[in-house]
Amino acid sequence: MYTVLVIAVAGAAVAVAWLLSRNVPHSLSYLEPDPAPVTVRVEAATLDHRSSATLTATYESPRALLASGRSGTVTAVTVDHGDVLSTGDVVYEVDGTPVVAYVNDVVFYRPLTRGSEGEDVAAAQELLNAVVPATSLVADGRFGVATEEAVRIYERSLGIERPTGVFDPAWFVRVPHLEFTIADLTLIAGQPAPGRADQIGTGAPVLASVAIVTTTSPPDGAYQFTHQGRALPVTRADGAWGVDVADAGALLGATPPEAGTADIDGVVRLVDGLPGQAVPPSALIDDAESSSCVAIVEGRGFKLREVQVLTSDTAGAALIHPELPPDAEVLVNPHAIGERSCP
Repeated sequence: MYTVLVIAVAGAAVAVAWLLSRNVPHSLSYLEPDPAPVTVRVEAATLDHRSSATLTATYESPRALLASGRSGTVTAVTVDHGDVLSTGDVVYEVDGTPVVAYVNDVVFYRPLTRGSEGEDVAAAQELLNAVVPATSLVADGRFGVATEEAVRIYERSLGIERPTGVFDPAWFVRVPHLEFTIADLTLIAGQPAPGRADQIGTGAPVLASVAIVTTTSPPDGAYQFTHQGRALPVTRADGAWGVDVADAGALLGATPPEAGTADIDGVVRLVDGLPGQAVPPSALIDDAESSSCVAIVEGRGFKLREVQVLTSDTAGAALIHPELPPDAEVLVNPHAIGERSCP
């Protein structure tokens, strides 16, 4: 009898528990209060339009340095690897007579005398102005009395006792371009002088052009491209990047590739930043249309305002165009006002 009573009581308890459970949710979330809206004031920020960038340098193939053709024995070599040749530099000596560099596109292919005319005469006049002291010839391409006298003065500087006034192309070695850096040199003192147009050396590859590609399309202005702590000034105008080739060469260093291209990665940023605003990233509401907006305090409620997100700062804040009122407060936890779509 006692056993039956215990079983009956237990069964009744189970039945009561089952009836009560039908009216009790399985989750206790209903006990949690609705999240309280949290707001912060929009902060002023500087927009430097920082962006990852790749600088691509294109190099021309190395150019050859050719002998002047002066006959005799090489008695001295006065330049070496890594030297930069300029007009007036002595490259080598033949039987004690210097063979001098000149930078020009014009090749001296013939002796020049009084009455000679042409672009090679004009180039010779420019060269004489550089190598003969106190000489100021007009480079008009006509070999006259003044040019002949300048040649005689140069001949005397070479030790020629009886100057002829005839310009000898074998006195000079043409350098193909400015900033010609010697990468290889084959001249050896004591050997016979190389013949005319024989290759005596090779220049380093020439930096021909530089281009920058960025991951964004920032506004026009003055920028800096930074790579491993070194900065290169660059500009952006009409949506295109401009880079000074000489400045880029200094950044790239003195060991260019043989030819082709070389890429270095870095960051571009606007030198003088533009005014902007910063908001916590949690304040951003993104919708299916790829728009972004924030909820700002308006009266006793909130209003959604669309914003243009540009990037983030080092602290992680989202940087936006200054489209919000300067004293606006944004909702940090927009889920507190339910699901919303940007306007």
